[in-house]
Amino acid sequence: MADSTFPDPAPRKNLLNYLVWIFIAATLLLAIIFWFNVFGILSGTSMKTSECSFCADPMTDSAPAIRTGPDSIHIVMRPDASIHHHQVPVVNIYVNDRDVSNQSLIAAADLAIVISPPEGLVFADGSSVTLSGSGVAGNTSMPVHLQVVASYPDTGKRVAIGEQLF
Repeated sequence: MADSTFPDPAPRKNLLNYLVWIFIAATLLLAIIFWFNVFGILSGTSMKTSECSFCADPMTDSAPAIRTGPDSIHIVMRPDASIHHHQVPVVNIYVNDRDVSNQSLIAAADLAIVISPPEGLVFADGSSVTLSGSGVAGNTSMPVHLQVVASYPDTGKRVAIGEQLF
């Protein structure tokens, strides 16, 4: 004989199961959204690994370059004036993955490039250098890949602040 004075516990157990599953699903959804934002998938700012293998996040500093002749390239430093550094960042220039930051490095690598001024590009607004010679001439079958990288001692980051194919 069944006792009809106690209510059936099954409906409460089903409601509890539904609440647990909703909590798990919401937590999983929030975790997925968090990781998409961390890796920049939702914001569209993720950096492809092929763009710069040794660089950090993009900054607002820049070093635009223009071809000024068939065998010369001019680079001008444009740091973000609103950012102040405790230690001056170091600027390196790479041509086809070879460091051409100053004339000593170019001579040691035996490259057909001259940099003017010979000490290279410094991290100051308006600082500029000109690379010239057959090592920067390039052509349609062998373009020149120029990359300007700033190293920030304050943060330890290396950032490509200029990159072009000529």
